[in-house]
Amino acid sequence: MFALVRLSGDRLFEKKEMMRELYLNFLDEPADSLRRTQEGGIYTSYYIGETKSVKLILLDTRYSKDTYWREYVDILGNKMIGNS
Repeated sequence: MFALVRLSGDRLFEKKEMMRELYLNFLDEPADSLRRTQEGGIYTSYYIGETKSVKLILLDTRYSKDTYWREYVDILGNKMIGNS
């Protein structure tokens, strides 16, 4: 018994704009933040430390990634569920 499952969180995910808004609301991101409207997701970067000498880059790797499908088999198998 096989099934193909489309995993969410890729460039075709229908609710990604809604998820962006929920995530940024959770982080208390300002309403006028560029992260709310920029192309390519909610990526950003910050300079941190007293001297601002370290750049922290936060990537959004799922927003634009290609779709992939995962094939899986029922873990019980046919014998366990009475199908031989």
